[in-house]
Amino acid sequence: MTLESLTNGKFLKPFICLVKLKYLGPSERRSEDKLLHDLKGAFPYYSESDLRQVIDNFQKHLSEIPAGSRRDQLSKWYNYFYNHRYSQEAEQISSPDLYHFVKREYLLTILQNEFLYPTALGLTEYKSLLREYDGCFAKEKDELLQNENLLERWQSCSSKISELIGKGKKVSAFNSYIKKESFLPAVNCFTELPVNQIGLHADHYGSYGICFRKDQVVLKEFLFSSEIETMRHIRPIYYCDNSKCSLPWLILNKMMSNPKPTREDERKLMSDLALLKPIDRTLLSPKNLYSVIYEREWRYVSFESLFTFKRKMIKRVLISRADYQRWLEGKEDKVMENLVAFCQEHNIFMDMV
Repeated sequence: MTLESLTNGKFLKPFICLVKLKYLGPSERRSEDKLLHDLKGAFPYYSESDLRQVIDNFQKHLSEIPAGSRRDQLSKWYNYFYNHRYSQEAEQISSPDLYHFVKREYLLTILQNEFLYPTALGLTEYKSLLREYDGCFAKEKDELLQNENLLERWQSCSSKISELIGKGKKVSAFNSYIKKESFLPAVNCFTELPVNQIGLHADHYGSYGICFRKDQVVLKEFLFSSEIETMRHIRPIYYCDNSKCSLPWLILNKMMSNPKPTREDERKLMSDLALLKPIDRTLLSPKNLYSVIYEREWRYVSFESLFTFKRKMIKRVLISRADYQRWLEGKEDKVMENLVAFCQEHNIFMDMV
């Protein structure tokens, strides 16, 4: 049995997963049932018979290798797939990192306090979408657009979030409002652009920000917490057509058609809505710096707390190359001076865009 036969077509990804489970797992004696359970979780769209076939072939191949050499073989496979082939191809598909750009005057405060200020989910873009919507529910949209309760709650909450940011409130004040009162979730936007494409995005949003390791801020939230209980997650967003997609309409209508929705149901619907982004054809144009082609956006959405992080999650801090060079040449720049000093003190790598 050759490596090619084990990693042919659709069996490749389950095989790589098995290599990781066996190599990093607590023991080589991991039961077949446990392996099958883990693969089902990772590949729910595969049939059980296909996954059993992968496991059987994998185990058979390992059994043909002398017992004293099996660990070395697993190590070779793991290094090849995860440190060589997989890492190279992953970088071409998308970045292993998530970038968040901020106003330069906020960056030091964010680094010191280890949290991101939230942005309020904008009402304007959804109202615009509903006005243009001509899909299967077009006749019913006017009532929703005129719903004063929805519009008032949305606007009031958006203003409150802006007010808290303007006053520089601490995490506890934000969390108390988000958790107990807010109609809108805390939202933060990220991009997973490969590093060789980040310049165009930075030119549009500004050249200051934080680069997080994706596995630190996404996988840990997903694997080690209960999403339903915490209502806190980072996911790729769904770009929906500005005139045809019925999803935003259905979510808003579901919320308003129930006269007394539970807080949990309402918040689940608003979390869903926060992961939808209406677009029109101008946002698909490569000539538009705001084009979704150059975004690859993810969003943090939570009714539990603001986005907080540990410094070890930071891969690097992004600063403006032009501002840095001017500061090196002697121009007074307290923001740059303090950022450089902070990053040096805490061994945080700085990169320029």
